[in-house]
Amino acid sequence: MAAGGSAGHGAGRLARTVQALLGVALLVIVAVNVVNALGRHLAGAGLVGADELMTFTMVWIVMAGAVLALAARAHIAIGLVPAMLGAGGRRLLALGHDSVALAVCLVAARASVEYVARLDALGMTSMALGVPLAPVHAALPAGYAGLALVSGWGVIAGLRGLMRSGGSGRPA
Repeated sequence: MAAGGSAGHGAGRLARTVQALLGVALLVIVAVNVVNALGRHLAGAGLVGADELMTFTMVWIVMAGAVLALAARAHIAIGLVPAMLGAGGRRLLALGHDSVALAVCLVAARASVEYVARLDALGMTSMALGVPLAPVHAALPAGYAGLALVSGWGVIAGLRGLMRSGGSGRPA
């Protein structure tokens, strides 16, 4: 997601901050895992809810990381088709990719919002920690909404580029 000026600088700073927080969260997961393993092997008892805590945290890390990867265009992609296209074709392909991603992420966000609402209405809690599952699973609609936002930004940028090129996909 290329952005110019101070907005681009602010977005880059936000991305770096989120990346740092995700890194800290991963380190916390590793520390919890080490303490849990040591407790099981040395004292015969692990931390209650450690597995849940690690899993729940990892879901949030994955969803936030997916948004960052898409925004940086650092996600896994097959480069064969873009490599066969010129610059205009690559722009059109990116616009198509972003359009499909936007549609899919909006559907997934809506479905996951409904799922989280059901969890909340049922008052479901986790087995070991007893924490409400709705905030844990809210990572899904939050992540899909973030992915939709990034994809929507890509669609807008792609359409602007297309308009500047006179609809050919080639620069004017």
